Amino acid sequence: MDAPKDYDDYVDHPRFGRAPRRTRVRVSRDTYPYEISLHWINGPFYGERPPEHVWDWGDDTWTVPGTAVVADPDAQREPTVPVTHYFDLDKRCVDCRRRFLFFAVEQKYWYQKLRLPLEANAIRCVPCRKAMQDAKAKQRRYMELVALDRRSPADSLEAAVAFLDLVDVGFFGDRRLDRVRALLNAAREDLGEDPRWRAALARVQELGERA
Repeated sequence: MDAPKDYDDYVDHPRFGRAPRRTRVRVSRDTYPYEISLHWINGPFYGERPPEHVWDWGDDTWTVPGTAVVADPDAQREPTVPVTHYFDLDKRCVDCRRRFLFFAVEQKYWYQKLRLPLEANAIRCVPCRKAMQDAKAKQRRYMELVALDRRSPADSLEAAVAFLDLVDVGFFGDRRLDRVRALLNAAREDLGEDPRWRAALARVQELGERA
């Protein structure tokens, strides 16, 4: 497979866009005074073999040439092997399957500002990453609600809607709809005429028909 060159169909990063960020940083032993060490997802640097080479490590990830950003190894989180340069990475999202760029400046933020371990890798595009974070937050909220000793009708409805939202994104299976029905039944007396309650019931019925 040849390295992709047209970025029009790539996922748009909210800050950096969809095209590579070209730099004038030349990574070579002639221009860098210390031992060059690239991130493991960029591939090794052997002798005079130029790191500005488009690598493919079998997971459909490519290093974009000409995008090097100088790293600060002292700012990285206890690295076994410090990284001296980051490159834009051309990747495929594991969720939506669209291609996206994991930008060198984004890596610098991850590894030096947030101090994430260098083993951390972006496997999702930003929108799918955000959707995953939102789903996990909704899952935590759902677990909090169902763990309450005394749930109000509003709590039961919120838990039912959260469960249905998690079914929609694949977190929960629709074979557990009996839990949603129980939550809606608990709220029926007080909220049975509420449009939100009726909308949730309609979603349950639709999922039940598809199951």
